[in-house]
Amino acid sequence: MGGVRGRMNQAVILDAARKILDSGVFGDLTVDALARTLKMSKSTLYKFFMSKEDVIQRLVFEACDLTEMEADRTLSGGTVDQQLSELIRVMGRFSGRLPRAVILELDRTPESCQKRVNNTRGLLHDSVRALVQQGTANKTFKHPKPKLVVDSLLASADAVTMQTARSGGNDYETLFAYLPGIFVSALKSEG
Repeated sequence: MGGVRGRMNQAVILDAARKILDSGVFGDLTVDALARTLKMSKSTLYKFFMSKEDVIQRLVFEACDLTEMEADRTLSGGTVDQQLSELIRVMGRFSGRLPRAVILELDRTPESCQKRVNNTRGLLHDSVRALVQQGTANKTFKHPKPKLVVDSLLASADAVTMQTARSGGNDYETLFAYLPGIFVSALKSEG
């Protein structure tokens, strides 16, 4: 077969799978659709990945790995308000790394993907909460109800992610860039 065979590798396959999943419909990714998109036989595709679930898992795990490394780097330096602002941006980049169908239909992905996405989200949420506790303790954050602000921040982040995915957008980073100005500023105020 012609197509992209001469330069075929896992990265090309993952990119094609991501584009299919960015349609927002999990069921659009089939081995047939992926092979057709890549203009290759299914047997050639199976030389790189054993199943479509393996492809999805690789996409999800790579997004989570990169996000977790970024979060670790963010938490290793700077002031608590700088760390929180950057961690919010990391959350936006995480949303942008996940294909739309994974965001919209996470429950249809393999269980390992569901667990991994939820673990990474949990890590980010826990890190946000810990930073706010630290900032409250050292008086960087003076808001009388920091838990309310954090809960609002996390709910807003989840809403931005879902609404952007539903609308077919991919500007997560741009939208998340507004959140530190709203919520970090609120935390610094005395209410």
